[in-house]
Amino acid sequence: MAELQRDAVPDAESAPTAELLRKALDDVQELVRAEVALAGKELGDEARGALVTSVAISASIAVGLSAVAMGIAALIVAFGGPVVAALGCAAALLAIAAGVGIALSLTSFPKNFMPRTRRRVAEDITEMKDHFA
Repeated sequence: MAELQRDAVPDAESAPTAELLRKALDDVQELVRAEVALAGKELGDEARGALVTSVAISASIAVGLSAVAMGIAALIVAFGGPVVAALGCAAALLAIAAGVGIALSLTSFPKNFMPRTRRRVAEDITEMKDHFA
């Protein structure tokens, strides 16, 4: 019976300050645990999505650029150019394309991690401030 009364929500006017503080700290602890769990899930989802996207884009770009470079090399050889020049052109094209790909990848890198979690935490803090004020 005493355990049941201890977990009951105390009336703000009749409960001692220590009991109200204990209840508030328990609520904050529960909120922090929930936010950490949600942040972990959100971070995992973002990481999986970024990994799948980056692998797919990288593979597609690599295959496409290799095909273009080999096509240009074949044209050079077909028009009577030396094989060394053809391979040099292909290597140069692939190197330029790799540099462009890296630059594009860096620009698409997320600027802010976990925006939903940041928003939820800010809302929770505002709500707690309003509640305790």
